[in-house]
Amino acid sequence: MNDWTTRYGAWAVVTGASSGLGREFAIQLAQKGVNLILVARRTDLLEQTAKKCEIYNVDSLIITLDLTDRDSIDTLMDKIGDLDIGILVNNAGFGLAGNYMDLNVQKQVKMVQLNCAVPVELTHAILPQMLKKGKGALITVSSLTAFLVNPYFSVYGATKAFDLLFAEALSYELRDMNIDSLILCPGITGTEFLKKSNIRPEFMPVMTPEKVVKKAIQSLGHKLVVIPGIINRLTMFAAGFFPRCLFTPIVAFVLKHISTEDPAHL
Repeated sequence: MNDWTTRYGAWAVVTGASSGLGREFAIQLAQKGVNLILVARRTDLLEQTAKKCEIYNVDSLIITLDLTDRDSIDTLMDKIGDLDIGILVNNAGFGLAGNYMDLNVQKQVKMVQLNCAVPVELTHAILPQMLKKGKGALITVSSLTAFLVNPYFSVYGATKAFDLLFAEALSYELRDMNIDSLILCPGITGTEFLKKSNIRPEFMPVMTPEKVVKKAIQSLGHKLVVIPGIINRLTMFAAGFFPRCLFTPIVAFVLKHISTEDPAHL
């Protein structure tokens, strides 16, 4: 066993592991010698992620699953079996940018389910094993939007605020139980999330998934909330410094101008 598997356990569950931050979490955890349970809807992309991790001599278990399906968490836990889960990365999620009334309401409800309900249910399913052995780590992918009022990104921002507050409160409950918690709150990151969310950030700074996840991996066990990037940290500071009545119109202007003009198809 290496330092990470001794500290947490032999396996990590990574949701949304087919691309973006989830894929990068898988790769960087593999570099630490942690075996991977890769969960997402697209088998071909999960296989590509597993292939990328092979060079680090770790095992990968691919589980193709839509986590919004009924009984999906029970199905996932059945497939995991008695594997020693040491790290849970709650990363799966999506966003929709645009005027609230122009967006498909069923997809917005599904967003709430995937971004909020799934982390609650999956954490509840996996955490007992960590508590029993007295070690583990919970990584929750929230967003910089969790600190802001987000016109034209309203439901997504609300889901990420839920993730932040849920994970932060849970970390307090676990403070004496040797479970490390980390909440990652990235800003705009260069993943397919941008296209799927209806965002085109021509004039906004974009971080790479590699840098975002590297900051999270380095911070696990040392910090609770991580906001990668100096511009993103300044944005959070400004959001806390200025009254919402002054700062929200600025956020609204930015979000309106980086979302596409016709999101009704989403």
